[in-house]
Formats: sequence, structure tokens, C-alpha cells
Amino acid sequence: MTHKHDEEGPPCRHMESLLQKTAEGSARGVSRWYALAHAARCPRCGRFLRSLRDMISRLRGQKEMPEEKEAVERLRKLIHAEAESN
Repeated sequence: MTHKHDEEGPPCRHMESLLQKTAEGSARGVSRWYALAHAARCPRCGRFLRSLRDMISRLRGQKEMPEEKEAVERLRKLIHAEAESN
């Protein structure tokens, strides 16, 4: 069985979960090493790992997630409405 490492396309199916764990920092030891080694030689997985790390970095840089802002606003309105009815 030949494994083809094309430039285009999604990450290797057998690596996707491990690359996600590596990007978020939960992969350790040999698993982390294997994911990094594979991503270094597979353009698709390397691109996927870089993309995940970039996305995680941007999300961690936000003070609040957009969904959280909306939820907080809904709660404020409910609290205000409750206070007015009492």
C-alpha cells in the first residue's frame, strides 16, 4: 500500500485527531513526536496543524467568544426584565 503525500487536500484521516490534540497541547510523548514528525513530511497535515494552531491562538486571544457575548446580553435582558417585574 502506497501512501501519497499530495500538496492539496485534507489531512490524512488517521492523523486528524492526533494533530488536533497536538495543536491544542494535549498530545504528549511519543504521540506528540509522531504527529510533529508526520506533519513535517506531509504537506497536507503540516498545513492542517499550522491552521489549527493559528485558529487556537486567535481564539485564545479574544476576551470573549462571540457566542458568549450574545449569551451574556440575553442574561442581562432577562435579569433586567425580572427586576422590573418585581
